[in-house]
Amino acid sequence: MMEPRSVSDLLGGILRDVGKKRHRVELQQALEAAVGPDAAPHCGVVGLRAGRLVVEVASAPLYAELSSFRADEVRRAINEHLGRPQVAALLFRMGGTANV
Repeated sequence: MMEPRSVSDLLGGILRDVGKKRHRVELQQALEAAVGPDAAPHCGVVGLRAGRLVVEVASAPLYAELSSFRADEVRRAINEHLGRPQVAALLFRMGGTANV
């Protein structure tokens, strides 16, 4: 049986989760602004760890374009949108097949 947790521990966990969600929303908005309105519906932020932003792309041609030709441009635009250099590298991965 688990020990009861204090209210402050529970609230601390809830506030951490809210902060993470808000941060992910900011990153998603910055990504959408960076890739443009045509590509934005096909891209999603997976996470940010140690300065590496992982982006899932649901289109093979878009994946090829972003990972081969526009990665640095998108990274700079994201940092500009955030107002601070937070993303040191972009890692694109194919995704979106679960919705087919």
